[in-house]
Amino acid sequence: MTAKKIILTVFIVLLAVILLVCLGFGIWVASVTSDAKLNKALLPTSNAQPVFYDKDGKEILIEKTPALSPEDIPKSLSDAFVAIEDKRFYEHKGVDYRRVFGAIVSNLKSKSLKEGASTITQQLVKNTHLTQEKSLKRKLNEMAIAKEVEKNYSKAEIMAMYLSVIYFGAGLYGVKDAAALYFGKDLNELTVAQCATLAGIIKNPSRYSPKNSIENSTKRRNLVLSLMREQGKISDKVYKEAVFEELVLTDDTQKVSAREFYVKRCREQIKEIIGCTDYELDNLGLKVYTFYDDELQTEISNILSDKSLYKKEDTSGSAIVIDNFTSGVSAHFSTDRKVWQRQPGSTLKPISVYTPALAENVIYPSTVIKDEKTVFGDFSPKNYNDVYYGWTNVREAVKKSLNSVAVKTLTYLTVPKSIAYLNKMGIETKKQDETLSLALGTITEGITTKQLADAYLTLACGGGYGESSYIERISNRDGKRVWNFSASKTAVFDEASCSLMTDMLLETAKSGTAKSLSTLPFEVASKTGTASVSGRNTDAVNASYTSEHTVVVWHYGKDIEESGGQGSTISARKIYEKIYRASHPFPFVMSCDVVSLDVDLYSLEKDKSVKLAGVSTPQQYRKAELFKKGNTPKEVSTVFDKIKLDDFILEADNIKGVCKIKFDAKDIYSYDVYRVLKVPEKIATVKDKSGQIVLEDFPSGVGVVIYEIVPYIENEYGLTVGNTVVKKAFIK
Repeated sequence: MTAKKIILTVFIVLLAVILLVCLGFGIWVASVTSDAKLNKALLPTSNAQPVFYDKDGKEILIEKTPALSPEDIPKSLSDAFVAIEDKRFYEHKGVDYRRVFGAIVSNLKSKSLKEGASTITQQLVKNTHLTQEKSLKRKLNEMAIAKEVEKNYSKAEIMAMYLSVIYFGAGLYGVKDAAALYFGKDLNELTVAQCATLAGIIKNPSRYSPKNSIENSTKRRNLVLSLMREQGKISDKVYKEAVFEELVLTDDTQKVSAREFYVKRCREQIKEIIGCTDYELDNLGLKVYTFYDDELQTEISNILSDKSLYKKEDTSGSAIVIDNFTSGVSAHFSTDRKVWQRQPGSTLKPISVYTPALAENVIYPSTVIKDEKTVFGDFSPKNYNDVYYGWTNVREAVKKSLNSVAVKTLTYLTVPKSIAYLNKMGIETKKQDETLSLALGTITEGITTKQLADAYLTLACGGGYGESSYIERISNRDGKRVWNFSASKTAVFDEASCSLMTDMLLETAKSGTAKSLSTLPFEVASKTGTASVSGRNTDAVNASYTSEHTVVVWHYGKDIEESGGQGSTISARKIYEKIYRASHPFPFVMSCDVVSLDVDLYSLEKDKSVKLAGVSTPQQYRKAELFKKGNTPKEVSTVFDKIKLDDFILEADNIKGVCKIKFDAKDIYSYDVYRVLKVPEKIATVKDKSGQIVLEDFPSGVGVVIYEIVPYIENEYGLTVGNTVVKKAFIK
């Protein structure tokens, strides 16, 4: 065989192999993308947006936000997005193969999938049809659907749909809302620089949002402007004017619609209930009946927008009100439009430490614990201002929010049990949360205002947990009911433990850290919390409830300079004043499984133990305390039952003619001291003294002198007299 034939044969074989590989790859791609179909219902067309109704059945009037149409998009805006995101947008048919090849080379070099090469059409598909997963299969499906989109819609229509769904940070989807939040403008009012700023955000909203960093946002904007100039979309003159334009943001706080915030929460709940996207939701024609109270929502938005309630100008506020009977959210508002997961501080103590400890019969409200600086391994909690109160009880520790006592109580309860109770109330935890710092409200992922309110709702409802709801029921476009809210509860705590916790939180509102609520003419149970980072307060929280409503107010920011007992508690008071302007809530009803028993104060003071008062315990040494029927003190104090005198010593000094009477006294007893010659004569009475008593007596005459000491207790029943102790002395 000649060399020429050999080369030809090798070429044919290689060509066949290549064709087979390509055929195999094509078959594999076809199988992978076989389910990749364009679903027009997923695109933002908004043909039948849901209608929302308040608690009285009246429609909640909000501005409908239909998907953008091509006529809504100014040329400078589309040019900015094309320049930075997809410069061949008007040339390709959904997939830019030149970018794909470049991305493949880049990914092979980096051994990762960091380069996606997605066109604007592909980004539209990813945000409406697919997940954010980074995989070859998803990318192929994205490309296949993008081609179908291009076949069915014009470039202008694709651009309008894309700008309707893309994420701009701050909880904003769609360029219309982004323009309103960042600049307070409609799309047709945007400058070229502002268009470039918006286009620059979407690559990494947390980094390039002007709300987070003016510097990063400006650099990114200038990059977009530079590309616009290079691609001939703006002139040198326009470029120079735009790069020198100051990036000025609007104060969006007053622009947030209270109704829209609540409706947005409803939309999120619907998507969870029926498993749909925003765009599907806007085409279902649902009728949504909610627990919304328009008057109350307006009131809390006004209260939270009152700058006088914040110490720092840039502090944000959030509040929620839940009806205890229906578990429906009557009102919920946040000044920055966001739903954060943040650190709740000491408001977590009642639900992570004290109520679980009561439920596990680990403590009573009257349990005595020493409040002191304590080291637990590598953890040493500090009280506010590093002030410690020594021996105290759980009730006082809750009222004063003593961190040392909370951590000690958690050691009695154990961290795993605390975690289990939190999980039962819908508060998720991580492995790293399994530490004693949980007692102080430190939780890795943080919790939302609503999650905290739902946990306190559990206390208000006697221990049953059930997630609250914005929505009462949902009907389809034909009026057929498709979903109903059920306010069913799962037992977390026993009712008696909740009653004891509520009783302690009532005192916290009267004279503890939440005392700003004490002027309210009805009962409120409350706890405050403060969280800080590097010595700066970032969160100030008040969680509270009456017999009828649960309210959480949360102030937050980078450095708010306030604690939970300040602005957030005052805000809570103002909210309660609005809720109960016409009538007051019913007083709390104590569980029938709670009993009031007298404890012995002397044992509490001297032995640091909770003992029931005995029959002989005087009134001044009795105090009524609350207990669960199944967890009462087992020991009864006998300290007053048998009065005895210890260490009575009588010494006679014949030289000086004096008798010294010595004995050990207890301040709970009184002592009458008698000299007996022919008849008894009282020479002294000792009261309210502890320790050794020394008395001197100068009897007249010589011979035997008898001294008697009579210990006794004075109480409301008269005298309880102990055994008389007699000693004799001889005077020469």
